[in-house]
Amino acid sequence: MKNTILVMCIIAAFAVFNSQVDAATRTREINFDEMVPCVGDTVHLHGPFHITLTFSGKSLTNVQASVHGIKGHGENTAHKYVADQGNMMISSPYTVRNGVTRSNITVTFEIIGRVEGSPGNVIRFWARQIVRLDFGKNLNLDFESLKVCVTP
Repeated sequence: MKNTILVMCIIAAFAVFNSQVDAATRTREINFDEMVPCVGDTVHLHGPFHITLTFSGKSLTNVQASVHGIKGHGENTAHKYVADQGNMMISSPYTVRNGVTRSNITVTFEIIGRVEGSPGNVIRFWARQIVRLDFGKNLNLDFESLKVCVTP
């Protein structure tokens, strides 16, 4: 009897910890060529924006983003720009109704501009990528255009 109860508890524990978890990674190529008013320069940024979403059933359990590789240059200055992977914030509130998850995931990250050979001449501004998420039978992501000079 004790062995039967012990085996049933172990099976129940495995059932709880082996719940279905799915992950999806999407990449959007950033192609930004616009005036950035907070630095007074037209900035050309290009590179991959990666987002990884982890679901357990219909619940969004984790969001990770990568801006590593987004870089560019200033049109009117000698600044070389790069996205700072270490200075990033992710906001992902979501709702679940009738088995459908809807969310606006906001990834805010810093862009650092330097003049080569001049470590003291640094310009910084914040960029924001908003990803609209709709997860029901399928996962649909819609990337808004990159916004710059935002408040973190």
